[in-house]
Amino acid sequence: MNSMILFLILLVVCVHSYAGQHDFDSPFGVQNSYVSRGLLYNSFSDLTGYINYINQINADLGIKWDRSMGLVIWWQKIQKSQSDIDKGKFDFNTVDTYIKNIGVNIVANVGSEKFDRSNFRRRPRNMDEYNRYLKAVVTRYSCATSKFNKCVNYWQIGNEPNIRGSAFWKDTPRNYAILLYESYKTIKEVCPKCKVLIGGSAVLRGNWDVQGFYPKVLKNLGRKRAFDIFDFHIMGVEYRKVSKMKIGAHGLKYLDIGTVHREAVQYFTKNGYPDIECWILEMSNYSGSPTQGNFPIKWPMQSEHEQAQELIKRYVYSIAVGVKKIFWSQLLAEFGYGRGSGYFDKVGVMYDGAMSKKDIVAGKKKLAYHTYKLMTQKLEGSDWSNVKDYVKLHNINIKDVYIFEFPKGNKSVLVAWSDAVLKKSIKIPYSKTKFVKVTEGIPTGKITFYEKKLSVLKNVISLELGATPVFIEEGEGTTVEISSLNTQRKVRRRW
Repeated sequence: MNSMILFLILLVVCVHSYAGQHDFDSPFGVQNSYVSRGLLYNSFSDLTGYINYINQINADLGIKWDRSMGLVIWWQKIQKSQSDIDKGKFDFNTVDTYIKNIGVNIVANVGSEKFDRSNFRRRPRNMDEYNRYLKAVVTRYSCATSKFNKCVNYWQIGNEPNIRGSAFWKDTPRNYAILLYESYKTIKEVCPKCKVLIGGSAVLRGNWDVQGFYPKVLKNLGRKRAFDIFDFHIMGVEYRKVSKMKIGAHGLKYLDIGTVHREAVQYFTKNGYPDIECWILEMSNYSGSPTQGNFPIKWPMQSEHEQAQELIKRYVYSIAVGVKKIFWSQLLAEFGYGRGSGYFDKVGVMYDGAMSKKDIVAGKKKLAYHTYKLMTQKLEGSDWSNVKDYVKLHNINIKDVYIFEFPKGNKSVLVAWSDAVLKKSIKIPYSKTKFVKVTEGIPTGKITFYEKKLSVLKNVISLELGATPVFIEEGEGTTVEISSLNTQRKVRRRW
């Protein structure tokens, strides 16, 4: 009897510790998939129904991570008056709804702005008040102390503080260092195994820290530990169109990710963070023709096909150079960042319908949606730390050709493409099987993926590579599943 009781206690502890915390190793994430605005959100009668709708989409796509809790874990939304602060009163209702229902792992972005906005985009004047709020939040939701089936192990302090006059941070590097260190101490006191992310860097002109913000933060920290993970954000255009842009183009190509990652790791390693991990919590590319908006960039027109190409390249290349997690910047397009026509209104893999023409249904999938799903089907479960540059490994001396090998148990998957203007005929050394299956990464107009079986002759795969990445698998490979999930909904437009 006693042994049975002990078993049940251990079972409850295990369920509490791991329920909802699946697939921590997976690199596949998205930012703001549960964002509570837009026509699709407004088409639901309650928040739970909307969250469950997004859960189905994330599961269909193979997404394992989300960073959107910053929309609700803001100090001003949890303590709405000085009376709340003085009495230790917290409104957790909305956050509880998210935590109870979200179906993926969570990166919680913490907002430090007080209800009266007295510290608008700045360090709180009363850090004791802020620390009490943060301790209450972490105690309620961290995996060390939460009573919910879902919990949070990753906490980020602010967003893009490195841009002078940022929409997110208008204070000094010194005050950000104080906020970061105090937050780190509070989080680790409650949850020693939790990880803290420094506010993500907006990468401009190919520089991991264009205005020298983070070195100033580290200088003010001295040798005090204040974070575990560095986050940087990458926008971009299709690689062949960068050279045609007159301004702001440097840093927008997917190949710039390797330089940014290497320089950031080198800097932090030399300055007291030898075990630093790099994540990209805002990765993006678009379809359509965004207006200039707040960016000094004239964005060229891009097709859905070009967006889907870039999506694969940005994930595969980022993983290959050592980035641990990559979050696509939006699940849904047209949130009104630029009144429906700005850059971030165009980066989603589905249409929200808010600013679309009447023939575009809310919830309609872009080509990038199907490409994302194919990519996760092919690559999920890989040994992410041992992805190889196949071109270097086998001395394939052909310009503009990229091939990366993803080990999966006793097999592997190759992802290959060429950035040359014209397709290239190449020979890939390969000795594992007599046949391979090659799948193009972007579906045709009928939403089917082109697949072909190739013979391996004299330990060589012969094929043509172009701008569209292909997946090369041993033998018959895995079966391609086209998404049959119905994501479309009737909405009221703003006509």
